[in-house]
Amino acid sequence: MSESKTKSDSTDTGFSAMKVRPRARVTLRTRQPLMGQAIFGDVVAAAIVGSNIIPNVEMPLFELVWTSQIIVPNSEGALSFHLREACLTFHLHKDVPELIPNNIEDVLDEAFKSFNIFYDYNYIFWIVHPGGLAILDLVEEKLGLKPEKMRGSKHVLSEYGNLASICVLFILDEMRRKSKETNQSFYNG
Repeated sequence: MSESKTKSDSTDTGFSAMKVRPRARVTLRTRQPLMGQAIFGDVVAAAIVGSNIIPNVEMPLFELVWTSQIIVPNSEGALSFHLREACLTFHLHKDVPELIPNNIEDVLDEAFKSFNIFYDYNYIFWIVHPGGLAILDLVEEKLGLKPEKMRGSKHVLSEYGNLASICVLFILDEMRRKSKETNQSFYNG
């Protein structure tokens, strides 16, 4: 079992969080062997997901209304993670940054057609996985988003880097924290 360093951190949610810096081996299977260490950060996050809320006892911050999955054309094998006994390996194809902005409108049209959100993507709040600043900028440009719509994603990227899938939980928390500080809703950026 690998050693890890821990640091306690009390957040404004009343929960005690623990930041863990594992010393596990991470490898990236590309021609640049250190890219995984340069791209992905190590963090731990958790979310409690439930149903049938108990009124006056449970107070959810977000509600999951609908889910879907869409396979982007020509994306097979573009990005994969493999958990092994000794390490986590990443397989990252060089075309991943182009796949997202080139397909974002088709994916969103499919996802939002049941909600009648077609042309004004500034109507909703955004949590975009910050694979990199270039990807965020291209998505913002492609969808005509106001700069404040990507503020949470860009802040998490600048503070922590690319945290793999966990980024979305960090962005949700950043939006929650900013909303509390400014007394603005998520929808106002």
